[in-house]
Amino acid sequence: MKSSNKIGILTYHNVTNNGAVVQAYSLSQALTREFGEYQVKILDYLPKTVRRHEFLKMFKPCKRVPLFYAKRYWLFRKFSEANLTMEKELPRGEDIDRFAAFLNKNQYQALVVGSDNIWRISDGRNSPGFPNIYWLTEQIKGRKIAYAASAYGSKPTLVKNHKDTIQRHLDLFDLIGVRDEFTYSMVKDAGVNTNIPLRIVPDPTFLYTLQETDVRAKLSKERIDLDKPILGILIYGRAELSSAIREHYKSQGYQIVALGMYNPYADVNLGHILDPFEWADAFKYLTFCISDRFHGTIFCLKNKTPFISFEPRVVDSLKESKIYSLLKSIDLTDCYAGREGRDCQADLLLERSAGLLEGWSNYIQRIEDGLERMQRESLEYIREIKGVVTNASNS
Repeated sequence: MKSSNKIGILTYHNVTNNGAVVQAYSLSQALTREFGEYQVKILDYLPKTVRRHEFLKMFKPCKRVPLFYAKRYWLFRKFSEANLTMEKELPRGEDIDRFAAFLNKNQYQALVVGSDNIWRISDGRNSPGFPNIYWLTEQIKGRKIAYAASAYGSKPTLVKNHKDTIQRHLDLFDLIGVRDEFTYSMVKDAGVNTNIPLRIVPDPTFLYTLQETDVRAKLSKERIDLDKPILGILIYGRAELSSAIREHYKSQGYQIVALGMYNPYADVNLGHILDPFEWADAFKYLTFCISDRFHGTIFCLKNKTPFISFEPRVVDSLKESKIYSLLKSIDLTDCYAGREGRDCQADLLLERSAGLLEGWSNYIQRIEDGLERMQRESLEYIREIKGVVTNASNS
């Protein structure tokens, strides 16, 4: 084994999204621990559509918090540069041939893609074209591995239309780990080679060890009284629902904090103040959390914080919901509020939230069992990756 051998991680890391950054960090750390002498680097790549979206978002006005998104952007940039081991020499642009040539020249023995919606097939304005770099090509010589890849948010008609292309690209993989039932079915329905191991694997953030941070001091500085009830919200848009939530919880003496994207109905917005580690640590101070974020759900679980989650967008069936897929896997669908725009009505959500908070002690054991299983399955998959990569190196 040569110390110059490298493993590359290709995912959405360079975005102002706490979960995306923590999952990239967690996977990088886990692979580094398992592979020893190998260099593990996060490939500093972002599709131009996403890069443009992130840039333009900085200029979005927030009346109560001037420059909120600009401050958030630079907070994340600084954090990523300090905590993520990145391959900064990656060629710019979306030329797959140049991308492959760089990886081959720089001795990348394996490429791990996934841990986010990298396989989404959509005609949305901010979606990369299909196929794109995340689907890989035969020009890349190293082992090809998917880790918790997701096609969440794909248009089912487009998935069906591109079935043959999906099969052609995924047949190049040595190991396919997906994050949810929808993506699992997509791979199966495409007729991908059955000799390629296909797994549903936990998101890498289940490998993250919660850290003590300065978040308590930051909360106090923002005049959040930790001796009084605190409602955390991770809801983007949905003004009518946010307003109803505020009215209900303020009448009960709650302080309302928005942990991620800006929400004008929160007493305090923290998305431009807390870095990703502090964000992950902040959940333990919440009395209750209402979230439409996948990773928000995960960190409620990891902190054993009472919560209820729902979809950020309309889905046609529960099979398309990554949040439902996660909660179903640990027998916690009571915490799922429903498919956005259909089941998630304010009065029903608030009624169910009250019941969850009152009976939360009944859920602790199954959460602990679920977290233990997710950790175990994650480590098993990491070892499976090692077997694929090292066997290839020794052959």
